[in-house]
This record gives sequence, structure tokens and C-alpha cells, in this order.
Amino acid sequence: MIIKKETNSGIYNKNNASGFIIHKKNNCEYVRLYLAPGSEIEKHALPFPVTFYVIKGSPDAVVEEKEYNTSEEDLLEIENGVQRGWKNNSASPAEILVIKHL
Repeated sequence: MIIKKETNSGIYNKNNASGFIIHKKNNCEYVRLYLAPGSEIEKHALPFPVTFYVIKGSPDAVVEEKEYNTSEEDLLEIENGVQRGWKNNSASPAEILVIKHL
């Protein structure tokens, strides 16, 4: 099966950051996040675990009260109920693959 980019549906668009659902299957939802330079996704928690894979750029992960610098090919696993968000403090755009374990 091939999922074309054109079929992705938008779920987030705020503060120069956006998110698109790529696919849902087998109790997982796949989302692609785009963060423009200077953009931010505010901290929030979800009732299920989430895995993040940095595709492009070096955004800062905000987990609870700490910030962590990430780079391409880094993987973050966040348990359910944990507050997390993203900041792109760099001059380049960032892209992140999100896997929600529903």
C-alpha cells in the first residue's frame, strides 16, 4: 500500500507549525509535524504513548520542565500522560514523524 502525501489530512496549524495525519492502522496513528524556524508546539499530554523520530532539523523537545536538543535521526519515546512540546530555535525548518500508540 502507498499513501500519497496529497491524501494527508491536517490536524494542527498554529504558531508556524503544522501537523498532518499520514495514516491510521493497527492501533497506531502516523503524523508528520513541520516546524518553521522560530515556531513552537505548546506542551500537552495524551492518554497514550507517543514516539517521535526527527526527520529533518534540530528542534528542541520540551518534556515536562526540561528542554532537550535533538538532531536528525534522534528518537524520543514519551509515556502517556507526560507533558511534551517542541520548539524550533534554529534558522532551518524541522520535520518530525510522530507515532501515536493508541
